[in-house]
Amino acid sequence: MSQHHNIPLIHASVCEPVILAARTIGTPLEKILPSVRLTSRVLDEPFLLVPEIPVWNLVHTISTMEDEPLFGLKATIELATYDIESVKYLTQGCFTLKALLERFCAVAPSVCSSDHYVLEEKGEYAWLVQKGLTLTADYKQVELFTVAGMLQMVQLVAGEDWRPAEIHFTVKHCHHINDSEHLNPGRIFFSKQYAAIAIPRGLLSLAVQTLDEIDDSVSLNSCSDTLENNLMNAITPYIGETRISKQILSDISGISFRSLQRKLEQEGTSYSAVLDQSRFQKAKSLLENTDEKLLNISLMLGYENASTFSRAFKRWAGVTPKEFRKLHH
Repeated sequence: MSQHHNIPLIHASVCEPVILAARTIGTPLEKILPSVRLTSRVLDEPFLLVPEIPVWNLVHTISTMEDEPLFGLKATIELATYDIESVKYLTQGCFTLKALLERFCAVAPSVCSSDHYVLEEKGEYAWLVQKGLTLTADYKQVELFTVAGMLQMVQLVAGEDWRPAEIHFTVKHCHHINDSEHLNPGRIFFSKQYAAIAIPRGLLSLAVQTLDEIDDSVSLNSCSDTLENNLMNAITPYIGETRISKQILSDISGISFRSLQRKLEQEGTSYSAVLDQSRFQKAKSLLENTDEKLLNISLMLGYENASTFSRAFKRWAGVTPKEFRKLHH
């Protein structure tokens, strides 16, 4: 697993193909999500930022449980990469395949913070290459998902029957991948430095057909460069669902709790301060958007009673929860 110094985050919309594919084969997602430390909110909140490691653990778990060796590829077939809401939102206004791929490379880290795509033109080919972090020990399903996604970005312009001249995988030889009808007749190579596909340079000037209109009112949150902000985004979805233990923090971040504390101190903050801020954000949302009783909100946030929660909220906001709700509800 590659070393990283921040918490990798991903937009929940990237999970949508995985969820659709899992439901198609009857996987009991509601039972699996807690076991991989993934919040159930990924099922219906596509623009939510969630920790990335649990997402790929989910893909691997489904592949193993359902004996689907090409599940990462199957997921992209259920919902094309360019139809994922957060990707579609960020690839508007591109008129050629080259512009589309360059935009995809530029915005990918905003959708998935571990991603690092580049478009390299060498001789007769342009190579779309994924040079991002490897976050899980079993990377095959992640790489299938990634390579199929890259292929689909080109197919959006070149047609669904298009295949790359070459496809590179970093994983060791796998006959299931080698025999896949969705990747053949491209030449498939394993144990390469990076995952990549070869695109004839002549295709780069092809025009992009008009993509579906998007909702201009959507505000797309991006991954942050600071550990404090990424940690807050990572843990906020879990508040109200489960008690956030040191083990859960380590599982979703890929960073030990001790290292997490040390890195936060270097940024001039602490885990308790970030947790307080996350509780504040969750409390504001519940007070503004629901009629949930204060006692229930208190318990969801991990407080023993409403009075303790009220004192904490007044410290954060300068007003009591009741006064805040009157002002914003």
